[in-house]
Amino acid sequence: MSRKLNGVFVLFFIALTFFSCRDENKPLFDAISNIEKQLSKNNLDEFAKKEESKALVDIHFGYGMTLRNEIRSDKDSVLLKYFNSKGIFHLDDMSSIVFKTLHRKHNSKKIDLEKQIQEKIKFWEPYIDCEKDNAKRFEINDGYSKGDSVQIRLKINDKDNIAYPIECLNLNPEWVFDDNKDLLIRGIVLDKYYYDYIEDNKFMKIKIISINKDNIPTPRDIPKIGDEFQVVLNYEIIEKW
Repeated sequence: MSRKLNGVFVLFFIALTFFSCRDENKPLFDAISNIEKQLSKNNLDEFAKKEESKALVDIHFGYGMTLRNEIRSDKDSVLLKYFNSKGIFHLDDMSSIVFKTLHRKHNSKKIDLEKQIQEKIKFWEPYIDCEKDNAKRFEINDGYSKGDSVQIRLKINDKDNIAYPIECLNLNPEWVFDDNKDLLIRGIVLDKYYYDYIEDNKFMKIKIISINKDNIPTPRDIPKIGDEFQVVLNYEIIEKW
């Protein structure tokens, strides 16, 4: 088969793939058709000529913002329901898939829609696991009562020498508490409470009895023996001692 015929076959295959998936993914391709009608030919040509990653970055802060606002304002939109049915819930992911598909269409490239979707889903899996772990941690931490003796483990960042809570252990699998490198605060529970303007987090206040390192700041303050210290029940590592 000649090179010319090979090229025709490739284009035919791409076109066949594109149209065969239109019915199943009609909301996506309807959105793309709408964008093609709204953008001028010059804008579309300029978008298509750019390297894919640059094209997506540039349009993200332009027309991409318009698209995300439209999806956000219409909770019953067909496009939103379509993406949710595919396991896509973040507006940036929806926008990325729409414009990557548009870019590949105008460059006669394989769209790889399923791969695009799975990449987005896989990206969020560790964060979903983190939320589940934090929910379990909250149940444990909320079981402490006034007068209990507790200890809090914080990781000291090498770059700024500030002690931070480890919000997601699954995103920091390499971290193991080291008494020589990290901060250990021990104290007595004084109170647990919510703030009216922070609905998602519950807090605990402890009186510090001991601390393994002096003058190490946290994002809130520099803890010292005798101070009252606030911790977040939703994700900090709190243990009895």
